[in-house]
Amino acid sequence: MDAPAFDAKRFVRPALLTPQLWFVFMLLMGCSLANAGSLNVAPQSWWVANIGNTGPGPNGGTVEPGGNCESCLQASGGYHWTGVLTFIGNTPFGCQFTRGDGSIQDNGCTVSESIYCPANSTGTTTCTCNSGYQPDPTATSCVPVVTCPTHASGTPCTCDEGYEFDVAGTSCVASCPAHASRPSPGTPCACDAGYQFDAAGTSCIPVQYTLSLSGLGVKVMPKNDLKTAYAEVKKSDGSDGSGVQVNLQLSVVPEEDGYNHAVGQHTAPHDGSLAPLSGATDSNGKLPFVFSAPEAGGIHTITATCANCLNSPVTGTITVPGCEVDDLPPITDPEVQLFEDNPDRSDEARLTDRMKEALACLKRDAAAGSPNVGSAYRPPAYNQHLIDVWEKWIRELKDNEKPACAALKTKIQAHFKTHKLKESQQPVEGSLHTLGEAVDVTISLPPATIDAFWPGCHLYRPPSLRITDPVHFIYR
Repeated sequence: MDAPAFDAKRFVRPALLTPQLWFVFMLLMGCSLANAGSLNVAPQSWWVANIGNTGPGPNGGTVEPGGNCESCLQASGGYHWTGVLTFIGNTPFGCQFTRGDGSIQDNGCTVSESIYCPANSTGTTTCTCNSGYQPDPTATSCVPVVTCPTHASGTPCTCDEGYEFDVAGTSCVASCPAHASRPSPGTPCACDAGYQFDAAGTSCIPVQYTLSLSGLGVKVMPKNDLKTAYAEVKKSDGSDGSGVQVNLQLSVVPEEDGYNHAVGQHTAPHDGSLAPLSGATDSNGKLPFVFSAPEAGGIHTITATCANCLNSPVTGTITVPGCEVDDLPPITDPEVQLFEDNPDRSDEARLTDRMKEALACLKRDAAAGSPNVGSAYRPPAYNQHLIDVWEKWIRELKDNEKPACAALKTKIQAHFKTHKLKESQQPVEGSLHTLGEAVDVTISLPPATIDAFWPGCHLYRPPSLRITDPVHFIYR
């Protein structure tokens, strides 16, 4: 008698074969899978024999019972399974085989069906992760539940936008704002070069600077250098702005110097030069530069610019006179101005007493020559002014033929004449006029007659001056 063919459907959940129950089963499966702890892996059935398991599943189980029935029988006596299972108290099942005498036996081999889920999960219709575990991102295995720190979520934990893990990787801290970074892990954020934190301390904004030019507004003589000028950068808090790039430009308005440039009468350049034309400020926030004046005159404008400077650009000027000769220094002493306004002023009151007596004697004895005192006491500052006028005219302008110097030449020549200075007689420092011990007296008498008067009046006319400065008398 042939053994009945094995029908696995009789043993694998017969109730599921009806369409209605199958639909209910699938609905429940869908609901279960929707559970946060459910896996996208259905439980698997594996058949395990009491001995000799050789299957690929858990504990050597096989998908169908026959595989391990055969293995068990071979292990127990070498007989082949007939494909029929014998109910033994419903489950497990005996593995039937036919002996040579036709008897049916199972040789003690049984198989049992077990439902398996992935590690750390259980279930009969849906695999659900055990307590303390959760599905991995693919929902095919269970991994330990990880509690994300504040400002983090996901599996694995990922910091929210705007946050990053700390050095230990256990907390999410605020990320550095744009234009900032951490000098080293775990240190506070620092704004990049050229940026600073805003008032709230949450964003890095461009550093705001102010720019200035120093050492300008001066006069530089032709073909000379100005080496004391510089551009300076300050931060908004008043501190030095070091490392800031500054650019310089130079332009000139030529001076009307009297030359006919159209016919090439004068070819001297009007353009000066700057060095450097750009650079970064030093640790003091300064960029020194040198201005080299040209040969011809003009007003030179220096323009400085820098990025993020609130007042950029800034300008300053340097004047290069077309005439290389300076004007006289301005008069600031009121006493000197008094003599300047009255060139014929004769201050006899501040002569020494003995000089007053000597002058009175000369006036009396030379009365026939109508003595006229042109200069008596001179303040030292006024005496220096006369020295300046004489030197300016004789040494710098008398023989200067440059058209650019013509106006100054006329001015100084008139000044020279106003003070009745003589080209042959240079005023000197330490003049006895400043001590009240000298006078200049014009006497309309022959020189020999004059020489007969002054010795008796305690006066003296140095021989070296009797021709070049015949009006000069000193006390003796």
